[in-house]
Amino acid sequence: MMAENKKILFLAHRIPYPPNKGDKIRTFNEIKYLSESFSIELMALADKKSDLGFKKNLESYCHRVHLFPLNPVWGKLRGVRSLLAGNSISEGYFFQADFYKKLSELLSRKTYHAVFCFSSPMAAHVFKFYSQQGKRLERPGLVMDFCDVDSEKWRQYADRSSFLLRLLYKVEAKRVLAFEKKTNQFFDASVFVSEEESRLFIQRTGDAKKVHTLPNGVDHTYFSCDTMPLASEPDPSSKIIMFAGAMDYYANVEGVEWFCKAVFPFIRARIPEAMFFIVGNNPHFRVRRLGNLKNVVVTGFVEDIRPYYKRARVCVVPLRIARGIQNKVLEAMAMEKPVVLTSAALCGIPACPGEHLFLADTPTAFAHDVLMLLNDKELAVKTGNSARKFTKNNFSWKLSMEKLKTLLNNAS
Repeated sequence: MMAENKKILFLAHRIPYPPNKGDKIRTFNEIKYLSESFSIELMALADKKSDLGFKKNLESYCHRVHLFPLNPVWGKLRGVRSLLAGNSISEGYFFQADFYKKLSELLSRKTYHAVFCFSSPMAAHVFKFYSQQGKRLERPGLVMDFCDVDSEKWRQYADRSSFLLRLLYKVEAKRVLAFEKKTNQFFDASVFVSEEESRLFIQRTGDAKKVHTLPNGVDHTYFSCDTMPLASEPDPSSKIIMFAGAMDYYANVEGVEWFCKAVFPFIRARIPEAMFFIVGNNPHFRVRRLGNLKNVVVTGFVEDIRPYYKRARVCVVPLRIARGIQNKVLEAMAMEKPVVLTSAALCGIPACPGEHLFLADTPTAFAHDVLMLLNDKELAVKTGNSARKFTKNNFSWKLSMEKLKTLLNNAS
């Protein structure tokens, strides 16, 4: 059978459209490139009913698309029930009855070359189906894209939370790790976004098998100052600092709060006209509150983020909790922007501090690097040019997805 005729059942915990945040960017590009060689049937959960309207956008790449609304309230209740039953909250939150019913129907009556899962909680549907079927059906190849080691994310949350949440997150970290280990043993291949995540998973589980690294990429044609609309020309005297990301995500919220309270005052004391733009969807109330601070602008959703990149002199990624590869870093670098970031945000990106970007973990060091770039236009331009060259040489969706195609072709 030719590779282009092979059928793939693709399961995603979040609808892969629009590709405007980390997991959606990765899943959308996986679907986009895999559709060139495989017939994809997509099943995905949708956080909001409005997301169901993106079905037609995905049908451009998929043979069939099945979307299922995920009610957060019911999801949390399922998560609590899962926790009380001795499992992780994540397994219960993302397990949806209608989703499982459709999955059972498709796996029972159709022959797929492989089932591809994005994010480990989706494996709960697969486990339930095959535990009930036993050996009555021939199993397709099973490939899991963990992307990040989620159990480590929960451990990091525990380190920065209050006493009661710390206890809860520690339990969740332990149970998610047990589920990740179970998934790795049952599936035929496990994929991670960086060598660091792959090594960490092997270290945490002890006996992981068939672990592969497939890095994220960046669309260098789209994220380019040369091809973007020219509506917003850069101001040579710009003192704009920018952060981009989904602003309802805890790690982003915590990061911009730290920057506004611990770093930005140092910067404004020396450059009073400096502005900090927080650009991204669904700003949490804690982020909206930051907009009350002098010279801090919270934009909310923007149709096109590139004009904001173009106007900014410096991009910052002050994350203290991070896993995998940060797309926001790659996109800013592709837009030829100098980036100041923490060690956590640099993880998975083998860039050279001082040449491609600037690395700082303390408020004074972070403020020093931002001030240096605001005051030295020549250095900012030089670093931005080096940054774009670095991303073009090291982060290609096409190269990573070719490896994924090979992995799926060999799945058994």
